[in-house]
Amino acid sequence: MNISIKIYKLIYILIFLSCTGMDNKYPWYQDSYEIARSIAGNKLIMLDFYAQWWGGCVRLDAETFSNKSIINNAENYISIKVDLDDPKNETLANQFNISSIPQNIFVNSKGIEIDRIIGFLEPMEFSNRVNNILKNVNTVSDFENRLSNDTNNIEILSLLGEKYEIMSKYDNALDIYKRIINLKPEKNIIIKTNFNIAKIEMHNGNPETLINFINSYPDFSQNSIGYRLLSRYYKSIENSEKEIEILNQWVISCSDDPDVLNAYAWRMSE
Repeated sequence: MNISIKIYKLIYILIFLSCTGMDNKYPWYQDSYEIARSIAGNKLIMLDFYAQWWGGCVRLDAETFSNKSIINNAENYISIKVDLDDPKNETLANQFNISSIPQNIFVNSKGIEIDRIIGFLEPMEFSNRVNNILKNVNTVSDFENRLSNDTNNIEILSLLGEKYEIMSKYDNALDIYKRIINLKPEKNIIIKTNFNIAKIEMHNGNPETLINFINSYPDFSQNSIGYRLLSRYYKSIENSEKEIEILNQWVISCSDDPDVLNAYAWRMSE
């Protein structure tokens, strides 16, 4: 009799845990982006651009979107997964200029981008970023409003320029960066701003500006980003010889970075 009771209790616990696990799944919206916009009202829509085979996307699903706090907060916006391996999502990916994953883009019901989160973030950091976006803190419109009251604030100008840049609004970003240079800030800000300008020049078809920057400032902390962008650029224009040259320089420059070595090995194996 006691054994039977214990078995029933065990079954009850297993059923309870199973149901609890089901309730705690992230609430991904299953209909289309267009339908989501039509019902969003004042809610924002989060578009999660991903690929099932990419490590950062896998980690985001396994570690961040499985977090209870993240799941609970998701009721405040509509979340849609956008698989980049699905041809039907190509137009949407092009619309938002997706060049790396994972990317989580927040838009309003009119389809206007409010902000985006690029790359893998652990639950707490992701939650902080999302909450700021929902409150319109440190978004493009927030920085624009703050800049209107303090037009020469270099910190706000830099943050706004970087926002424009990741949203592929390169003309807007370039205008901001030139304003910073004209304000004659301290040397380290000038160097970083010139790096940002060089990245935009590359996107506009002039990679030599970024190459010259890296050669001029070999110890600059963000040169690894520059190498990554250059390798992708030459891959996109099918210049394999130049791409391999950049990859080799990248590995030599950042030989102690395992992510760089992995990226190099992955590309060389293709």
